[in-house]
Amino acid sequence: MRECVHSLLPALTCLLAVWVGPVNPQADSICNSLEFRRLTVPLQNEHQCMVLEKLQTELGQDKRLRDSQYNEIIGLLQMVERRMKTGFRKSAVIVDDPRAKVKSFPGLKGIPMSRDCYELHKSGINISGVYPIRLSSEAIVNVWCDMETDGGGWTIVQRRIDGSINFTRNWNEYTFGFGNTNTEYWLGNQHLHDMTSKTSYTLRVDIWDWEGSQASAYYDKFKVSSESDGFKLTAQDYHGDAGDAFNFYHNDMKFSTYDKDQDAWYGNCAQKDQSGWWFRACGFSSLNGLYHPGGQANIAPDGLITGVTWYHWKNDYAYSMRRTEMKLKPKVALSVEGEENGEEDDEDEDYDDEDEDYDDEEDEYEEENLVREDRYGRPAPIG
Repeated sequence: MRECVHSLLPALTCLLAVWVGPVNPQADSICNSLEFRRLTVPLQNEHQCMVLEKLQTELGQDKRLRDSQYNEIIGLLQMVERRMKTGFRKSAVIVDDPRAKVKSFPGLKGIPMSRDCYELHKSGINISGVYPIRLSSEAIVNVWCDMETDGGGWTIVQRRIDGSINFTRNWNEYTFGFGNTNTEYWLGNQHLHDMTSKTSYTLRVDIWDWEGSQASAYYDKFKVSSESDGFKLTAQDYHGDAGDAFNFYHNDMKFSTYDKDQDAWYGNCAQKDQSGWWFRACGFSSLNGLYHPGGQANIAPDGLITGVTWYHWKNDYAYSMRRTEMKLKPKVALSVEGEENGEEDDEDEDYDDEDEDYDDEEDEYEEENLVREDRYGRPAPIG
């Protein structure tokens, strides 16, 4: 060790010797060659030479090992790339094939990607429940699909069953929807616009009373305009047995909430009713109104009434429904189903007679509304 402390180079040599272990002279070692022996004595350090030579050998072996591993990794990556390209080509063939089946939702095996419950029903799904649909805006929303009523395939956009969900919501909540699709919910005005702006839908309104009866109202022309147009309602061509509680009074009206008043009354019908709806002043229906168990809505001292109302069935502003559902189905689907069921034209004549009866009722309501005033002498709201 005394030799290791005379200079830095011998010290490093000693440390390297300890690290790599004893060096065995080799016959082909450069350290035993004549070229090494011809060096001057100060440059001849046989032990240091062997240490450096061994390091060079090990570094070479390590480089060859790393090169081998690198080439193996490159080979694996090239194999993965080839398989991915093959998979992409197969996917492209499937997508481009017009006979290909509708793409499924990721993670939902057997549920095809559909724009409404009718398409799901046509694909073979016939169990009512919550399903995802993809709208024309590419938004994916969950809805309750009624696969049993009137041929099935109905997309429920509004439902009240027990008053478990608060429907006193602001404009943004009514725009994009709220609630629980397993119980009570509102799909959202924006989603209603996306659906009805691309496809002609029939609206079916199902209502249940507290005495065990049920009635329905159909509107063969139903549409909700854009938000810039106030989500204006189009509900025309009524038929059914629940009465036309949309009629002239709600049709062509913009949607109102307690924080966005777009009705035709001097006050705010949505604030009065604590809901969101297509009010005029205020109206004959409000399916998003306050839920009153038992059916009798509260009448305020000033005559204002709240509740889940559909006047034309009970002819009673103060009667609040037990359950309601608003559901959509493509109009062409109902036409095809009607032809398959062999419906006769005399049904249309019955609907025409009903429309004439409701036209007479509308005239009566118009005359009545001209003289109704509240306690301040101003035109009183209806409902």
